[in-house]
Amino acid sequence: MAKITPRLIVVLFALLIPFQAAAQQLPAPKIAVLNVDHLMRDSLASKSIRGQLEKKRAAFQADISKRENALREADKKMAQQRAVLAPDAFAERQKEFQRQVADTQRYVQNLKRQLDKGFADAMRKVEKAVAEVTEAEAKKRKLNIILTKNMVVYMAPALDITKSVLARLDKKLPSVKVVVSKK
Repeated sequence: MAKITPRLIVVLFALLIPFQAAAQQLPAPKIAVLNVDHLMRDSLASKSIRGQLEKKRAAFQADISKRENALREADKKMAQQRAVLAPDAFAERQKEFQRQVADTQRYVQNLKRQLDKGFADAMRKVEKAVAEVTEAEAKKRKLNIILTKNMVVYMAPALDITKSVLARLDKKLPSVKVVVSKK
């Protein structure tokens, strides 16, 4: 059994002193809670992004529908010509039709990628603005901890700063332009 010597007690006490000093230097926690999901869903900028995206999606869908209808017509025409065309000529037209189908599929995939990229780029701007206005709100209220609402089991309603951050966000960033290229 180990003996506790006065020397060991002095060493342990010396080790604890820095921890006590550090604990005494920490400021008292000033905590707030922020519903980031609410900000990302209900801010003016997020609503503008969703509206623009829906318009672009509808326009792209109209374009895709035209291409699909053209392919259906070409397929129907090819089926009618099957009996009258020589096998070589029909095979060539079928190959051309398959190329058109593949081109259309690539076009649709590219549009989807560009829409997703435009949405992600626009939302990153909103996220950046959320961080900036949250920091400003923290400084204004002299907060040193802000938790997201999904991390909190219970809180007093007075700790929720979502409304004031949303007001700041809407003032700072009322809309974001969604840029979608058709590469």
